[in-house]
Amino acid sequence: MTDDTQPQPPPPLLTGTFKYVFIPSLESEPISSKEASKSGGLSHDELSKNAKEYFFEQNGGAARASVLENATPEERKVFAKQIREQYASPSGSSSSSGGGGGGGGGGG
Repeated sequence: MTDDTQPQPPPPLLTGTFKYVFIPSLESEPISSKEASKSGGLSHDELSKNAKEYFFEQNGGAARASVLENATPEERKVFAKQIREQYASPSGSSSSSGGGGGGGGGGG
């Protein structure tokens, strides 16, 4: 019995761009038409990448990352604990400002 399976050629590389409509989560921001590269295919597509970056910024991720990068090791521990508590609490996911709130302080 012979093995009739042969190696498959790689899929063709995608070229060119595609257009999509960007509808921001904030009504105050304008709806716009965007264009992105097809080169990443479905596994590394620009639309997904752009959406992740947008929501990262909108949810305060960029600001938190900046604070974390400039923090001392002890400040990082406190900051990580605050983030864990925020996501563990049922009301933590509905916060839109990303700051303030919380009195948590004292446990130890």
